[in-house]
Amino acid sequence: MPVDNSGMTVIDNRRARLAQLIEKYGSQAEFVRQTGENQGEISALLKTKSFGEKKARKLEEKLKLPTGWLDEAPTSEKNVLTDGRASVNIRPIVGWDNDQELGEEYVLIPRLEVKASAGNGRIVWHIDEKGQRQAFRKAWLKRLGLDAEHAATIVAEGSSMEPRVIDGDSLVVNYKATELVDGKVYVLAYQNEVYVKRLFKRPGGGLSIRSDNPDKTRYPDVDISAEESGHVQIIARVVGVSGAM
Repeated sequence: MPVDNSGMTVIDNRRARLAQLIEKYGSQAEFVRQTGENQGEISALLKTKSFGEKKARKLEEKLKLPTGWLDEAPTSEKNVLTDGRASVNIRPIVGWDNDQELGEEYVLIPRLEVKASAGNGRIVWHIDEKGQRQAFRKAWLKRLGLDAEHAATIVAEGSSMEPRVIDGDSLVVNYKATELVDGKVYVLAYQNEVYVKRLFKRPGGGLSIRSDNPDKTRYPDVDISAEESGHVQIIARVVGVSGAM
């Protein structure tokens, strides 16, 4: 696992940052009371349980922290939450209207809006530059190999991609990455419906659209012939998951 200049791994950073957050609430019991987290799980995260990316992103989303905040090296500040913006005890909801309101280490990512065309029935999409945007650390996007200029977010619906993607998760996508890479997850349109699915190439030029959910009775694989594959519209590739509140 990669380490930073202090010799700490990302898991070490997450535990240290979580401990700092708990300290600012006054106690672990108060942190659990205010956030609704499970005390046993929080204790395990601080000691022995694997502190994975999925849980880190969910905590950040719930506490209104920028994505990737827990991964950074712990700060020595005692009375601030997110790099001096607000006290943790009041847990404010902070909104940003432009990049200038954030530190240089952050970038705002817009939403990807997808809808069906009223004309030819084809799915159309656009980047909502004027709507709500999410703040992400540039370092986190860099680890994903994602250029912020090509990034957007979209909210997942349903349980077909569990356990990797849960209903309500905010997905970070690269809308320039529309070339099929075998086994990657995409936002795609097929038969006038929009899906988040894993795509695989089939012999002869066909495609297989698959759900990660192992319940194949509810979510069977969909195999498409080479002749029909042209009707699959790849909108964007999913490159990251940020948990829902």
